[in-house]
Amino acid sequence: MNKADEARAWALAQVGCPYLMGGTGKPCTPAYRSARAAQYPASAEKIRAACPRAGKKAVSCAGCRYYDASAKRGKPAYDCAQLTRFCMAAVGISLVSGATSQWKKTAWARQGEISALPRDRLCLVYRRDSAGKMGHAGIYLGDGTVVHAKGHAWGVVREKLNEGNRFTHYGIPEGLDAPEENAVAGLLHDLRTALDRLEAALEERAHAAG
Repeated sequence: MNKADEARAWALAQVGCPYLMGGTGKPCTPAYRSARAAQYPASAEKIRAACPRAGKKAVSCAGCRYYDASAKRGKPAYDCAQLTRFCMAAVGISLVSGATSQWKKTAWARQGEISALPRDRLCLVYRRDSAGKMGHAGIYLGDGTVVHAKGHAWGVVREKLNEGNRFTHYGIPEGLDAPEENAVAGLLHDLRTALDRLEAALEERAHAAG
């Protein structure tokens, strides 16, 4: 399994997890939500609305769609850029926090407007807002669908690309390999090895003749 396949599997495993502004993959709990509400007051109402306990509709987390009963804890909570960041971290690629910062600071192997998106490649996708900043981020799986932390009301979802999300740009980070690139790299390695052997043989023959 190459890095793109590993990243795809990781992203799919997060579907059903909660969206939380400022969420960095820690288990969702009322206390964690309260801390993020204090950190991001503009999102506080939405943060609390997505939590039955905060809304006093439940006395425990059991039964919440974001509670993992088998693990007996809340599912990992992410915002959109932390989801892309942790997805790449799972395959050894480091990204900074924040969608705009990722777009500006990531070492990209390829990037461009969504119209040039390679449809069969795993990519990171971004949405540029009216202020010229990247207002959203997701993981395009290379099959017409994208996994992204959509918002407090939805959580982490898998949807068709641009299903109401209007992603505008894509990027493939350096180090995110693809099968065809691996094949080319292998052929180049074999060719270099063959050339090295030929050069050594010619040198040996020249030395013997001299």
